[in-house]
Amino acid sequence: GISLCDIKNIGNGSYSSVLCAKDKIIKFGFARGTKSFPNNPYINAMLLRKEFNIRKNNSIFVEVNERVDTNCIITDEELYQLYKKVRNLHLIWLDVEKRNVGRLLRDNHIYWRNELPLTDQILGLDKYRGNEVLKKGDLVILDNDMIFDEDSPLIYNNYKSKYQVEFEKRYLSEINDFPHKCGKVLLKK
Repeated sequence: GISLCDIKNIGNGSYSSVLCAKDKIIKFGFARGTKSFPNNPYINAMLLRKEFNIRKNNSIFVEVNERVDTNCIITDEELYQLYKKVRNLHLIWLDVEKRNVGRLLRDNHIYWRNELPLTDQILGLDKYRGNEVLKKGDLVILDNDMIFDEDSPLIYNNYKSKYQVEFEKRYLSEINDFPHKCGKVLLKK
C-alpha cells in the first residue's frame, strides 16, 4: 500500500544503506560480520532477511524490520542492561554502540496484513534463544550481525567496541561476585 514516493533514504551504516517505507525499515548491505547469528528477543523483529547472490563471490543482504525510534536518549546504564540481557543468553554482542539501538514504537512483533510462515531457518538465523517479548519503549538492537555464541571462535577475529570491552569486564565481575554474595564460590574454567 505504498508508492515509490513513500520510500525515503534515511542513512547508511558501516555496511548497509537504510530506507524507510512507512512503518518498515529496509536495509541493503554487502558485507556482514557474520551471515547468520542466534535469533533472540533483543533484536528488532524481522519480516525478511535474505542473502541474494549477485556475482560469483558477491552477495547482497536484504533485511526488512519494523521502524523504531532512533532519535532517542539512551543512557550508558540502559545500554549495559541490554548488553547484560544478551550475555545472559550466552551470546556476545561485539558492536555495542548507542547508534546500533533504538526504542520500539510498538511491541517487538512483525506487523503485517496476514501471518507470515517465518522460521529461523527461512530468515537465515541460528536457533532462537530466550523468551522475553520486548514492549513499546524498550531498547532493541538494530545492527545484529555482530552477535555471536559465546563459544564462537569468530568473536576473537572481530572488532569489539569500547562499550563492549567495558561492559564485558563489568558483566564478568558481576557474575564472579554473585556467588560470593550467596555464600558460594565460583570455580573458574
